[in-house]
Amino acid sequence: MSSVKMVVATDLHGQILPFDYVHAKPFPGGLSKVSTFLKKQRQEALTLFFDNGDAFQGSPLTFYAHRFFGNKINPVVEAYNEMGLNGMCVGNHEFNYGLRYLTEIENQAKFALLSANIQEELNGQTKWLPFKVYRFGEWSMGVIALTTPAIEDFDLPWKWKGLRFENPIKVAKSLVSQLKDQQVDVIVVLAHSGIEYDPLKRRRVSESSKENFVYSLATKVPGIDAIVFGHTHRAFGPYKLNNTILVQPPAYGKGVALIEIADGKITRVQNVDLYGIEDDPEILDMFWSEHRKTNDWINEVIGIASEDFVSDTWKLASEPVSNLYLDVLRYATENEIAMHPPSPFEPITIKKGWLTRRDAFNLYPFDNEPVVLKITGNTLKKALEWNARYYHLVCATPSGSIRPVRHPFVKTYNFETVGGLEVIYDLTEPWGNKVRKAKYMGSELHSRQNYWVSLTSYRASGAGGFTMLKNQPIEFYSPELLRDYFEKYLSEKGTISPRKERNWWFVANSFTLC
Repeated sequence: MSSVKMVVATDLHGQILPFDYVHAKPFPGGLSKVSTFLKKQRQEALTLFFDNGDAFQGSPLTFYAHRFFGNKINPVVEAYNEMGLNGMCVGNHEFNYGLRYLTEIENQAKFALLSANIQEELNGQTKWLPFKVYRFGEWSMGVIALTTPAIEDFDLPWKWKGLRFENPIKVAKSLVSQLKDQQVDVIVVLAHSGIEYDPLKRRRVSESSKENFVYSLATKVPGIDAIVFGHTHRAFGPYKLNNTILVQPPAYGKGVALIEIADGKITRVQNVDLYGIEDDPEILDMFWSEHRKTNDWINEVIGIASEDFVSDTWKLASEPVSNLYLDVLRYATENEIAMHPPSPFEPITIKKGWLTRRDAFNLYPFDNEPVVLKITGNTLKKALEWNARYYHLVCATPSGSIRPVRHPFVKTYNFETVGGLEVIYDLTEPWGNKVRKAKYMGSELHSRQNYWVSLTSYRASGAGGFTMLKNQPIEFYSPELLRDYFEKYLSEKGTISPRKERNWWFVANSFTLC
């Protein structure tokens, strides 16, 4: 066997069908398109098929299946079993429902879960297969899987209890050496991690080398022929760095990586866009019933908005949508002080009229639970100070106005809006002194006094660099999702109206930036 192909999808997030449930319109991706492409490749040559993580969580269809289908096989697992998946690198979102659920997934799958740097604490053995080796006549290929160790910063400890996340660079050096000793000709790494330094732009693109380590992997571990990575949802490459080819395919089944190998050497690497490709009718038919049930469920009315909720001062000051997030979080926790991202990716407008579960998924695309931490005033001020890094400087516009400039490394969902406090950030002050005012019930925060603060489970884990919140005492936790509490909140209120009070904002000297 002289010629072999390898197809890799990443960050599918449950997108099986070409339909956007949240916006009720066709979607230019999904496993139905991947399946068509995969079948074509298999007609031409022996083709291996891998997934690079974050496959099971993220779409209304997979959530509906998780919530209502009981012991029925997970839809993504069912599709991958049908498509003949060879293996899957474990991603961070695989842990969202806990290790027990992931074990159920593993039992349903006809393919292997892979991760070389996730170990069991009790015996030091890898939890899943660290790599697979394929032999084709006179040559062979090794596929190593590595997972971002930042999972311990993304999810609460009991979701990954009993596991240890090892340094992926150290693990990769050992395994590449081991495979080379076994005379393996081609080594491909599946890395569920982003790239921390962009060699094309020649600048850092991530503030965390723990979460995103692909550049370090390519430059510090010789002997890797190709790295297919994911996690950050940004298509990249193919790009050759030293002797290693880097490629990140598009997320949600919008594209795949295609590696062609002949006689023990990689001959071609492509980042294939699947836009316009036909959908596999077998996949469409397989999930038509689930699709109809999900679509009926997500379009059910759950409340009424008396008028539009507009994010007119998004991330510059409190506004109606961010206030709604805070109101739901405080409702869920029965607590006054709260911090919550103002929206996950971009400004959200809630239209006047009927609200459905589509609005709930638009507001809450991630499966976060409510948490209350008991922290000191000193810790709370550190969190607020870290929050201010979202804008790292100010500049004057040609018209003479002053506007803030967003920090290039900080993700939109790693900024927090604040409720229950009066907070003023001054962007002209040096780091460590940007919180000009932080008052609770009219008094400045006292460094030694304890405060109870409501957060998402993601933030309470210390995610987004909020390390000062990690391992703080948890006073309240609910396994119910904030999306569920939003529905309960609407059920109790019936009709919601925009709350326009402002209790936090950014300034530059005496100029208010909104």
